[in-house]
Amino acid sequence: RAEFAKPETFSAVYNYTFKFAREKGKTNVEIDSAIALWNLFWPRGLPILKIGVSITSKNKRKDRL
Repeated sequence: RAEFAKPETFSAVYNYTFKFAREKGKTNVEIDSAIALWNLFWPRGLPILKIGVSITSKNKRKDRL
C-alpha cells in the first residue's frame, strides 16, 4: 500500500490498468469497469474515491469515462 503513495508507481499502475480495461479501439473505459477497478485497488476506499464514485454513478450521462 505504501508503494502506491509514490507518484511514479501510482501513475504506472493507473496507466497500465487503463489500457488493459478499455475496449479495443476506444479511448475511454466503461464507468462500471472503472468503478470496479478503483474498488479493487483501494478495497478500503479513499474519501475522495468514495465521493468520485458517488458522483460518477449518479451522473451517468454516457456509460463511459
